[in-house]
Amino acid sequence: MRIPINMDHINVNITSWVKCNIDGAYRASLRETCYEFCVRNDIGKFTYVDAHEIGITTNIK
Repeated sequence: MRIPINMDHINVNITSWVKCNIDGAYRASLRETCYEFCVRNDIGKFTYVDAHEIGITTNIK
């Protein structure tokens, strides 16, 4: 599903739509959690990517 959004306040060259892929991981033995995501524009080029370790946690928070 493609949802048109207004990106005037963000300094990237996006013309009509973006696609955001997200993922997260939890390693139970170490109780470590992280997330990753990427944003692509309407021609498939990456406009933003990020990955971050959340830290030690449990899977019920």
